[in-house]
Amino acid sequence: MVHNTFEESLNTKQPFEIVHRIVMSDGRIKYVLESCETQYDAAGNPVLAIGAVQDITERKQAEDMIRELNTTLEERVRERTAQLQLVNTAVNSSTEAIYITDETLSILYVNDGACHMLGYTRNELTGMKVYDIDVLFSAEHISLIREHTLSAKHTLFETKHRTKEGRILDVEIAGSSFVFNGTEVEVSVVKDITGKKEVDKRLRLVETAMNHASEAVYIVGDDRSILYVSEGACRMLGYSVEELMRMKVYEVDAYMSKEAIDAVKERVASAKDFTFETKHRAKDGHIVDVEITVTAFEYEDVRLRLSIVKEISERKKIEALQLERLALEERLSRIAAAVPPKEITE
Repeated sequence: MVHNTFEESLNTKQPFEIVHRIVMSDGRIKYVLESCETQYDAAGNPVLAIGAVQDITERKQAEDMIRELNTTLEERVRERTAQLQLVNTAVNSSTEAIYITDETLSILYVNDGACHMLGYTRNELTGMKVYDIDVLFSAEHISLIREHTLSAKHTLFETKHRTKEGRILDVEIAGSSFVFNGTEVEVSVVKDITGKKEVDKRLRLVETAMNHASEAVYIVGDDRSILYVSEGACRMLGYSVEELMRMKVYEVDAYMSKEAIDAVKERVASAKDFTFETKHRAKDGHIVDVEITVTAFEYEDVRLRLSIVKEISERKKIEALQLERLALEERLSRIAAAVPPKEITE
């Protein structure tokens, strides 16, 4: 390598400088910087070559180390950039809104979910304060919540947010804090629970209506477990809700066996609904005549039965009196038919 470079230098009549390695007698490898300049006579023939050899092993090792570190750093930067891109994509793919705010309650960052939820652009939201979108809480109240989050490191609460078009959303906010560049900031994950609130409201309405009904309402599992009871059932039998929900159907039925109850279950499974009469035993032991209409349905792939239980004790008493009256009238009719007309006249 050095010989070829020297020959080329003679041909071009130019000095040269080359880095190469040499193997020492003890086997060590050293890197040297060799330079050479040749002097020529009037005819252009080389007459003198002046050269120098400098040991640059340490410099070469340092350069190699720096080059390796730069390569490693570039790889780490690429990996970190890819990770940040992945996180950013994941955050912006979330249907939940994510906010980062500072101690002044200024919004520093929002994801796409926040923009979709409230109808603002990212630039609009990052120029706002938290209390600009919160309907329920004032700046002072939000500051107190922030202080709690900073001390407890997390918090969970519900409030209402106003969209750009003025619509009010029920939201659930999970807040947590962390330190960034020496400043404590808060990240809030906001979930729109407006639909859930509406469902809860309708469920409370249905439950209130069932609890005010004179009939008892039961939801029964496939294993005869009582999964739900209305307050009407408690009034009818004298048990608490908790007591009834620890019981099986056959524990309140004073007339039907387990087998008979299973027969009703099979009848309902084929006919979807079925009405029959039985007797229930109250907590104090007295017997209640009831009429039950059972309807089968499925919830989350589980077979259940809805039972509407109507107390018919008074009706059964009236029916019994009517039967006694009919029986008495029939006996009197038979007696009258057995007595000759003459005897009746006399």
